[in-house]
Amino acid sequence: MKEKNICILTVVDSISATSMPVNEFVLYRHRNRYPYRQIMIVCSQEKDENVIIPESIATYYVGNDFKDFRSKLKEIKDKCAGNGESMVCHLHGQKSALAFFRAARGLGLRKHTLYTVHSTYSSRDLKYRLSSCLCSLLAEFANCVSHSAYSEYASWVKWIKGDKMVAIQNGVDFCRIQEATNGLPKHQDVSDIHKLVCVGRMIPIKNQQFLVKLMKHLPESQLILIGKEDEKIKELARTEGVEDRVVMTGLIPRDEVFRQLNECGVYVSASLVEGMPVSVLEAMSMGLIPVLSDIAPHEEIATACKLFNTLPLIESDWLQTIKTYQQLDKEELSMLSSELIDSVMNKFSLETMHKHYNVIYNKLAD
Repeated sequence: MKEKNICILTVVDSISATSMPVNEFVLYRHRNRYPYRQIMIVCSQEKDENVIIPESIATYYVGNDFKDFRSKLKEIKDKCAGNGESMVCHLHGQKSALAFFRAARGLGLRKHTLYTVHSTYSSRDLKYRLSSCLCSLLAEFANCVSHSAYSEYASWVKWIKGDKMVAIQNGVDFCRIQEATNGLPKHQDVSDIHKLVCVGRMIPIKNQQFLVKLMKHLPESQLILIGKEDEKIKELARTEGVEDRVVMTGLIPRDEVFRQLNECGVYVSASLVEGMPVSVLEAMSMGLIPVLSDIAPHEEIATACKLFNTLPLIESDWLQTIKTYQQLDKEELSMLSSELIDSVMNKFSLETMHKHYNVIYNKLAD
């Protein structure tokens, strides 16, 4: 396929240290010298000091300012035309995607857009489902980040979109993890099976409350929650009498996340909704044993790896599973850890993910 001179505009709701659109798309392409010029528009004014965007990637924080958004789009489009570049717009959030379509009206950009659905559909409220469908229909191409998310998506939208709506599984940036943990002792040598960890936003659908309540029955264990601190979860830990064993790191740089994971033995996620959770895949690629809720994207990972089963949100089932892992000897843990690493590396490569996206980018650049 002949390479085109492409400029990718990434449009996001916000930026954070654990943001997939930033880490697995923008920064990954930059580090691996993909042949694209990159620009970002952020529909927020908040900047996360834990995220460092290279100077070569022009980043505009437009907040809710429609005029500023439209002005930036016209400026970017004109500059791309002057450089002989084909402009491709990749939209990663509903709020920012809807703002984009409003600001881009009359600029001829819709035929160059890809909208990525980062979450499952059927478990969300009506407002989410309607806005997601609208974004998918307005974009030239749309994709879900897992086969399970695609399967659950609105059948009528998939019928209308035809082959312009696809599933592209999320992947893991193995090289970045290796670089972040380079020089540290091997995970199998320093990990503590009694250290449970979960990475993600502390919002109701992530269901960290379930994990905190488990700690009451795991007196020898510690739960590490990586993400922006939440007062309700802090209060729950105090109420349950486990505040001394529930650690909230707050927002930390991505490389520090990997260093924290390196010392933990079990990755736990009781999430109610996911698309294809990169944090789970990253933890598994480092050798952590996953204990996951039985939502479809978690089941998709379990089916691909064939090394564990997902669990219903029944406290006794979780406690039994975690305690069973904690009773394994060091050799058994090391063997399971190695099998998990190999499985994820074989099934969920970020390089493979980008090959699929590159095909769409080239189609949108026509």
